[in-house]
Amino acid sequence: MKSVSSSGQRPRLLNVHRRSLSEKSSTRLEPAIELDLPPLSAEDENALASLQSQQQVLRDITLGCINGHHTGAHIHGPPGVGKTHTVLNTLREQRADFRYYQRITAKPLFYELEKFPGSVFVIDDCEQLFTERSALTLIRSALGGERVHGRRERRVTFSVTGSRPRVLEVYFYGSIIFTANCPLAHDKPEIRAVMSRVPHLGLTPSENELRALMRYVARKGHVSEAGQLSPAECVEVIEYLINLASELAGHLDLRWIDHAYGHYLTQNGSGGKTDWRDMLKFHVMRTITYFDNTPPNARQVQANVDANGQLCREITIAQEIQKLPGLTREDRLRLWQDRTKEFHPPTGLSRPTYFRRLAAGRAKLIAS
Repeated sequence: MKSVSSSGQRPRLLNVHRRSLSEKSSTRLEPAIELDLPPLSAEDENALASLQSQQQVLRDITLGCINGHHTGAHIHGPPGVGKTHTVLNTLREQRADFRYYQRITAKPLFYELEKFPGSVFVIDDCEQLFTERSALTLIRSALGGERVHGRRERRVTFSVTGSRPRVLEVYFYGSIIFTANCPLAHDKPEIRAVMSRVPHLGLTPSENELRALMRYVARKGHVSEAGQLSPAECVEVIEYLINLASELAGHLDLRWIDHAYGHYLTQNGSGGKTDWRDMLKFHVMRTITYFDNTPPNARQVQANVDANGQLCREITIAQEIQKLPGLTREDRLRLWQDRTKEFHPPTGLSRPTYFRRLAAGRAKLIAS
């Protein structure tokens, strides 16, 4: 095993490429140098094993969809825990014929089923699709059916209205994997009918499990078109990221890993003037999630006290921002405007509204 010098100097960036695109495409990056790093702690090893067992269940469900044992699956969990990544990697490893979609609606989905009747469909962020009544009818027929000649061939229909109303149909024998951030609403009979047709899995790893996975990934180093990082550099970046998420009291997101490496490479390989730590903190502050993993029927009644759902959400956002440590008044107000653009595009809600929402939150707490 090769090791770095013990002179105490910071490991240098390895093999950063600044060539033209044509030179990059013809040059094969060498793997990052393997360095002497302390192994994962016993706690991290146990947490990693627990997470890998959950991922294996997800891989096995995906295999069942590939081989026709399942007509589909529903996978839910917080953002950034590897749901879609695990499904897509399994499909690629098995060289399956699959199609990937985000936020597709009922009519386009029917036409895709018609074009690729034997494919595995992966529909990411499926919440919007399940709000359409016509989509629920389509999905139920696509996921049901009896076996014909050894395979489940399902007759799927879709009604077209307008100047030339008609009923379209296709025979589908593939499978559909849905991913979402929340469990589906079991109180709706139409959704219960969908859920009864397929296996469903909640992938909700703990913070300890995500930390362990990040540390495990870091010890492999990082290679990309822009350059590469040694395992020691990756460990430095990941440990800072883990501490930052803890400081901000937010949930870890595996998608941050590539962004963190990108900020590091920008400063150390491309001449960026801003410290990569500051860039990463700015990035994380605007993407961090405070995700509630508990089922809807188990959440506190306080979340539904005010009939105005938007007002409740605004109060929650203001309280979350107020709890973030190490921010100036201006930082908090800028973050408030950025996070409330969904309510008042394109500028977000006003600064005085931020303080009104904080006051409303305090009054609500006193009243309860």
